[in-house]
Amino acid sequence: MSAKPKLSEISFKRGHLLEAISKLNSGKAHNFGKSNTYDVIHENQTYPPKAVVGLAAEIATGHEYFPVDFDGGKSTTCMKILTKFDFRWERKDGGSKFVPGFVYRRKVDIHAKYGGQEQGGISTPRSNPYIFLFTGESGAAHGYEDGWSKDGSFKYTGEGQRGDMKMEGGNLAIHDHLKDGKKLLLFAAHSKAHVRLIGEFHCIGYSVTKKPDTEGILRDAFVFDLSPCNTKSDHFDSDPVDTKTDLETLRERAIDAGSEQSRANTKVTTVEYRKRAKQVRDYVIRRSRGFCESCKSKAPFDKADGTPYLEAHHTKMISEDGPDLPIWVGAVCPNCHREIHSGQHGQKKNADLIKYIHSIEPQTSG
Repeated sequence: MSAKPKLSEISFKRGHLLEAISKLNSGKAHNFGKSNTYDVIHENQTYPPKAVVGLAAEIATGHEYFPVDFDGGKSTTCMKILTKFDFRWERKDGGSKFVPGFVYRRKVDIHAKYGGQEQGGISTPRSNPYIFLFTGESGAAHGYEDGWSKDGSFKYTGEGQRGDMKMEGGNLAIHDHLKDGKKLLLFAAHSKAHVRLIGEFHCIGYSVTKKPDTEGILRDAFVFDLSPCNTKSDHFDSDPVDTKTDLETLRERAIDAGSEQSRANTKVTTVEYRKRAKQVRDYVIRRSRGFCESCKSKAPFDKADGTPYLEAHHTKMISEDGPDLPIWVGAVCPNCHREIHSGQHGQKKNADLIKYIHSIEPQTSG
């Protein structure tokens, strides 16, 4: 038999890669393990790049390939082959472990990796910064009615199948998620074992209403108002900053805005929620005096209104949207912002930023 060719010597076809993915889906044994840094994305599922290309090489040549036969990093032939045939790939933790619109196996992709209760609508992992919320038509049998409202928020019914709902367990976890630094991820039922991620949300309030319990008896039920997070880092960054109000007044407004949101004890509109987020953003940008609070460098440029371009980073949640107390929000340059979210030393950089903000921001705001 001829010598085993290198990847660059193989005439790959897209069909080879698709067949390799089918083999991975079938669960048949192969020589490749899980990926360390990157994933191939195909039809809302993720696959190890080296496994896809290695199995495709076997299909194309008839030779058996092993992980040591080629590299799987960003600039390698392996990734170039995937790119050539329009396969999308990304870092495993590149800014988000979960992608809106993707379908996940609830037990395997969510609970096996991150923990949390495998049954019920609210799952609260202890050692991971997530609260998983699940919605679907089956909840109607227990008096749960979830759905979008006209103001753009998602109405989510709390937990408790019999009697009045209590502010404890999963309900309390939703209520306190900002204070606890937890992300709310909302999934919709897709099939018996699969769920589709709608996106990340913040709880902006709740109401108490009469709903039937699992036995049809009316009881007090919590309905949480969830506002979808804008995943674009520049949601407010291009907006004009309030330069007319004095800094102390801005700080007072920011503390009030963050405190109201953290309590999440009244119903507010999505518009009001965004207004509060901007008040926090305006204050921390003015507090920075035009210098990144992470690397201490001058803002990379001035915006059209003449104010320095910096981005608000929520250190407690490592999230990119929503109000929080000023002591947990930093004004950072785009490079530092991306490094905190996606860099190898992002967690340390975030911890250093928290320490710096605490040194300059009066503790009464925490």
